[in-house]
Amino acid sequence: MKTLISGIIFIIAAIIVWWSITDRSAYNDHLQPVIKQPYLEIFMDNFKITALNSLGQIDYILSGKRIERYHNSENATAFLPVFKFLQQNNQWLITAKTAIINQKNNTIKLSNNVVMQQQNQPQAIKITSQTMLINTLTQTASTNSPIEFLNGQSKMQSTGMIFYHRKNVFELNRNVHGFYLNTPSSDRQTNQNNF
Repeated sequence: MKTLISGIIFIIAAIIVWWSITDRSAYNDHLQPVIKQPYLEIFMDNFKITALNSLGQIDYILSGKRIERYHNSENATAFLPVFKFLQQNNQWLITAKTAIINQKNNTIKLSNNVVMQQQNQPQAIKITSQTMLINTLTQTASTNSPIEFLNGQSKMQSTGMIFYHRKNVFELNRNVHGFYLNTPSSDRQTNQNNF
């Protein structure tokens, strides 16, 4: 009789264990639902990023009102970004409403009311566009969007442009029209721009 009771208890215990292992419906009720919406992985308000070149000198500064990156993206979004190309005697300030920063590709894509303004020059150049792509590695700024180029009394429009910061050279791509007035000879020495 003892063996019969032990056998029945063993069979009941085996059935309970088997049932608890194979019954997944009760198990699924206790799991948290999978979050399918992207969530902010990192954000910063009133940020400032300073990048140095190989000599330890400041190459550029990126600041803005807010920067954020979602967990499922390589890109970070900056709001009201201010980008500064910094080189001796060749400094530029570029502003926009938003920017997409891709650190892997070394690019910053500025969008919505982009203004590129030359700093510390008597006849400062000002360029406006809707988009601008900056390659931080090669120190170039380019766009395929229409631009307006202002320099003193000179005014030109173009569809697209490339600016090589290290050489201080502009290339206006296509549909270029407008007028360019030479600066006086005293300013020409401090404001040498190749077009």
